Amino acid sequence: MELVELGLSRLEDMLAVQPRDASICQSELSSPGYLVWGALRKEAVIGYVVVDSRITPHEIHMIAVHPESRRQGIGFRMLTAVVAKYRSIFLEVSDSNTAAQKLYARAGFREVGRRKAYYNDGSDAILMQVGDEIVMERNISET
Repeated sequence: MELVELGLSRLEDMLAVQPRDASICQSELSSPGYLVWGALRKEAVIGYVVVDSRITPHEIHMIAVHPESRRQGIGFRMLTAVVAKYRSIFLEVSDSNTAAQKLYARAGFREVGRRKAYYNDGSDAILMQVGDEIVMERNISET
């Protein structure tokens, strides 16, 4: 697996990995400060990570692995490559998504806060981080 920066020419490949609104993907691929790192196998995109590098620590907005490539360690390898590249990075995950929480913890992320009833289904957002940069100066659970 190779991790490379994706450009607009790979938009259709991203949508094949994780169906989403094409305009959102296009915006991420063309916005300054947003970087999309793709996992390639034989030139095919099998996963990607969207990173907002406009802020410090950087933020992972999305991680996706093609259904046929899941449970092969692709997500973990993408996460560890992104962590090695940026050193300090954070993300949000639903408290109901225990599989993702375990993956992030395995990659070195730790819980640093919560946002109560953040998602439409009423679940909390768990803020997880790698590195020592301060994500927020106050307790997120107070918001």
